[in-house]
Amino acid sequence: MATTQGALSGAINIPSVIMQQCTISTIQFFTIGDLPDSYFEPTAGEIFSLHQSRVAARERLVDAPLRTSLIREREEKEREAKYPFVSDISHL
Repeated sequence: MATTQGALSGAINIPSVIMQQCTISTIQFFTIGDLPDSYFEPTAGEIFSLHQSRVAARERLVDAPLRTSLIREREEKEREAKYPFVSDISHL
């Protein structure tokens, strides 16, 4: 049985029969101009998934317990200690 030494250069001898059966698939890269317009239109499943995630996020905010000013100040100090070089993160 014949063997082939490819990129592994002698590390492993691969039978040529196996090498003939293996194919390398290529990845195609597209630029935005190459993509069809339908690529940018969301599917019904994508819209439903986005809607569900937004509903869940809103419910987490609405159902969250109220935070007192003491708790908010403590959390702000913890954030400032964690990120000392960020001056104002309240807009985020």
